Amino acid sequence: VNNEEPVTQSSQLNYQPKLANTSNKLAYLSTDKGSREIMIMNESGESYGTDFPHKITSFSNFDWSPSDSHLVASINNRPWILDTRLNQWKKASPDFNDVHYVHFANEENIMFSSEKNGDWQIWLLNLTSNQASVLTQGGGYSAQGDPNSGVIYLTKFNHDGLYQLDVSKGEEVSILPNFPLTSWNKWQKKGKDIYYNTGSSINTYDLALNKSIPKVTFAKRSPA
Repeated sequence: VNNEEPVTQSSQLNYQPKLANTSNKLAYLSTDKGSREIMIMNESGESYGTDFPHKITSFSNFDWSPSDSHLVASINNRPWILDTRLNQWKKASPDFNDVHYVHFANEENIMFSSEKNGDWQIWLLNLTSNQASVLTQGGGYSAQGDPNSGVIYLTKFNHDGLYQLDVSKGEEVSILPNFPLTSWNKWQKKGKDIYYNTGSSINTYDLALNKSIPKVTFAKRSPA
């Protein structure tokens, strides 16, 4: 049974929800105050603003750290880190001004896409040393997974498909060849499955069985 109940009660736009990893906290974008603001909803259902220090003119996505202590966001083409315990933002990687998709690879590192060298690739940034290194050579636009596991998953800027990359060997295979390049933000890896939006349904791709399974279909308008 699909029970559709609103989580927020605002009369304005609330969108791009991101559920935390170890709790029921939720991050989302809101226009309640007339401009974009990143909000956090705690487990009791109360929401509060995160007081981003600048006007948000562009936004790509955000992602929770594995422990939910931090949130990384791509705002105004740069990666920013929110300490959710202190509700304080700080800028990451001052050398990158062209960052798009961001993802917490693990507690110490984030991955992000950038065209710093003239084409879109996936980079790894250590949050302690603030040193970045490129992970891909064949392109990358959105990426998830942990390079420490040996494998990450990614989409590309100019090609359809969802790809699996062996980061140590540089070997890449397409696991969803027809996944539209315009759906770069419509997929998520959770455990041994990849969840992705087809437009008419939410499917899972079982990485162990190498097969797709429809999970939820939409009788009305598909979520964005």
